[in-house]
Amino acid sequence: MKRGAVLGVLMALVASGAPSLANEPIEVGPGIVPPRLLRRGPEARYPKSALAEHVAGVVAFRIRIDTEGGVRSTAVVSSPDERLSEAARATVISRRYAPATQDGRPVEVWWQAEVEFSPPLSVHQLDATCGDANAHDTGPVALSRENDVYPLRIKRVEPDLPYGVPRNGSVRLSCVINACGRVENCEATETSGPAYTQKAIECVTSWRYLPIYRNGKPTSCYYTFRISWDVQQRP
Repeated sequence: MKRGAVLGVLMALVASGAPSLANEPIEVGPGIVPPRLLRRGPEARYPKSALAEHVAGVVAFRIRIDTEGGVRSTAVVSSPDERLSEAARATVISRRYAPATQDGRPVEVWWQAEVEFSPPLSVHQLDATCGDANAHDTGPVALSRENDVYPLRIKRVEPDLPYGVPRNGSVRLSCVINACGRVENCEATETSGPAYTQKAIECVTSWRYLPIYRNGKPTSCYYTFRISWDVQQRP
């Protein structure tokens, strides 16, 4: 094709409003309506190793938002720890936006996003907020394995059995973890017997959790526990 013909095709594409051949994202600035967050996505899962080391802080990203409002790519701008970066990235990628626009048309842009990781409250701090948390609780809610961060256990007591009861049984409990992180309303759905059920309930109701959050507020949820004793009792 001759040069004049190629120029004619390019001019026709521009005149018709066809997308740029380069299709590169642009920076948000004057004349651009910025993207608007529509769906935040699931809460970032706090890596257990980072949590155990009390690593916390904000992960900042530079993200590429396409004309459909999806996040096409991410780049870490700053982060306190690589483990937090990876956990935050999974959340940011799942976000959905109303795309940026220029002259009324969607455009692909560079934007920014942040995910904050804060260490959980102590049992004492949870106790201080119990009244308010339970008063404004909108649960209990069912948890989704794909979209929810599960309650984080912060206090645990080992299960025990009365003398003479064989340590080869198990119990499956259906309970509620309330907005203060306490386990309550337990019912056995499977059990090796009444003694096992009683001790299993005593055990899990002594545990303590950092509750789940919905819309920024602690919320009660349904939770299933399985307690088992698989070591034979000594004579």
